[in-house]
Amino acid sequence: DGTMTIGSGHVLTIAQAWILGGGGLIDLNGGAAFSDRARVAGGLITAPGGQIDVSGLTHIDSAITFSGASVSIPTASDTLELNGVTTFAGGSFTGLGTLKQDGTATVTDDTTISVATYDWDGNGGGTATTINSGKTFTLNVTNIDSGNDNLDGTINLSGGTIDVNVADNTWTMRGTLNMDSASGTPTVAGDRMIVTGTMDVVNGVSNVTAEASFQAPTVSVGAGSYLQLQGGSTFNGGSYTGTGRISVYGAVNVTGDTTIDTIFRTIGGSTINVSSGVALTRNGETEY
Repeated sequence: DGTMTIGSGHVLTIAQAWILGGGGLIDLNGGAAFSDRARVAGGLITAPGGQIDVSGLTHIDSAITFSGASVSIPTASDTLELNGVTTFAGGSFTGLGTLKQDGTATVTDDTTISVATYDWDGNGGGTATTINSGKTFTLNVTNIDSGNDNLDGTINLSGGTIDVNVADNTWTMRGTLNMDSASGTPTVAGDRMIVTGTMDVVNGVSNVTAEASFQAPTVSVGAGSYLQLQGGSTFNGGSYTGTGRISVYGAVNVTGDTTIDTIFRTIGGSTINVSSGVALTRNGETEY
């Protein structure tokens, strides 16, 4: 419950697991250069309360569980890199700086990130995030990457929800999106999602309530599964395979030659607009 101040170029290492209590403060004061970063390392940190204040370049190299702590990254020159395994179970994340997700993340309770930049896929671009059943991971940020809104990592929606809201109202899924409804209904909500990477839908119903634009992705819908595109959709090439169903709602725009090999289901009131000179081929069963 006391105060820890870690200065520029220094590291605090606590070998055993420890708790940041409600009255505790971790004050990370790094410099601008990598060699001047302020770091915390060692055993698992559990943060059910307290405050983490960030200035300059800072790292938490330990595994950490956020469940109530307040994290402040106040200015555009401030960065907190999470290099260890991260668990989000609530808490507050605010400021005009950058929160960088270099370690894998699991969302075990509803969590909202409200910093300027949440670098979701980290320095290497391959970070994986899992959202547990019934939980929502909300991003109210300017960008989800450094200077852009491209995600190259992996999202595992294990019955959970992502609600992504960025300044440009559009983000791009260039990595892998796994939607598994074995224990709940995976959902993508918020701003328009462009998909250029891979989507894998298994074990039942998965919902995309955001507008979805498929730009030459690879989409697989497993047996007995439904990918429900409820926010309007655009198709421009790509691969759509599997014995499951793609269900479309509202306006559907086909802007490039597209072949759909899954069952393709149009829900009442939906309209399909195929651009001039473009072919939409449906090899699977079509349901109206």
